[in-house]
Amino acid sequence: MVYVILILVFLVIGFVVFKTVALMSIDETKSIEIKAPQKEVFTLVSCQSNYHRWSPYLYKDNMLKYDLRNEDGAVGNQLH
Repeated sequence: MVYVILILVFLVIGFVVFKTVALMSIDETKSIEIKAPQKEVFTLVSCQSNYHRWSPYLYKDNMLKYDLRNEDGAVGNQLH
């Protein structure tokens, strides 16, 4: 009988721990509505030379520096 009670206690503790860990992994997302044509938005964000026009990080940190490598808009270009 003692073993049955111990098993039940361990199962309850395991369930509580499992639920606590599961609650700690909550995903949060944000979204905005852009009132502009899709083509215009794509043109703006696909050319990395326009990064300074739309990046929220540059507004938060005006000391941020970035370097565009390779041809802008081409496959393989990089923004560092």
